[in-house]
Amino acid sequence: MVDRLEWGRDPVLPRDSGGDDKKLEALQRRVERLEVENRRWGIIVAIVIGGMSLGIFIVGRASRPVEEIKARRVVLSDKDGIVRASLALDEGDQPVLSFMDRSQRVRLTLGLAPNEQPQFALAGANEKTRLRILLPSDNSVSLVLSDRDGVDRAWLGLDKGGMSGLTLYGPEGRMYAAFSAVGGSLAGLSFFGRRARERAAFGINGDMGLLRLVGGPGESSAVLSVAADGLPGLNLFDKDRGTRIVFAMAADGTPTLTLRDKKGGAAVVSNTRVLLGKDQTVLWSAP
Repeated sequence: MVDRLEWGRDPVLPRDSGGDDKKLEALQRRVERLEVENRRWGIIVAIVIGGMSLGIFIVGRASRPVEEIKARRVVLSDKDGIVRASLALDEGDQPVLSFMDRSQRVRLTLGLAPNEQPQFALAGANEKTRLRILLPSDNSVSLVLSDRDGVDRAWLGLDKGGMSGLTLYGPEGRMYAAFSAVGGSLAGLSFFGRRARERAAFGINGDMGLLRLVGGPGESSAVLSVAADGLPGLNLFDKDRGTRIVFAMAADGTPTLTLRDKKGGAAVVSNTRVLLGKDQTVLWSAP
């Protein structure tokens, strides 16, 4: 028979209520353990979510372009830690980009020269420059080829005066030959002696073809020319003495000979029958 509960009166508990107390205590302890585990898992979840948020933030920042990075030197290295490239400022605060091989030898450089003009260089295994491309000025450009020892052996380019050319050098650095071209249809091939003086040249000046030979300390010369009208001429000069001999041909085919001494005295042979003096008086005439 079940005890009845009446309003306004305390309930009557069954006599074996001690067992229920133990069950209640066990239930309370279980609830407390669950609350502790829930708090622990909450902390873990919060840490994970916070880490993921930080990672997403970092990746997001890294994916955005960086507007400015300031440094004196930037170095690139391979997977073995060997430096293969660097971007740095030289002693003159000019930017230089250098590339190195696996033996740490600089083989390629790109940068600005002290005059603020760009230059490009390739080096051999001994780090001696073998090829250079330069802009010495805003009106000139140069390509320089060097031998294994770094001695310049050839130059190709355009100088600031507008002349384009090719120059060849010997192993001692002395100029041997040069081909040049300037405005006005003037172009020539020149050969140089031991003191870098021109000793022979062949070229054109407008429509005239020229062959020039130079020799001696006084640079005496002989110039053979053919004019645009096809008439040949030969000029002999002795700069030390000021003398000059000119062989020429008139338009009608008549040969002429002019002789001048160091004082300017002249004798002219205008044809095969008349010999004139410096005052143009007839010195001799054929009968």
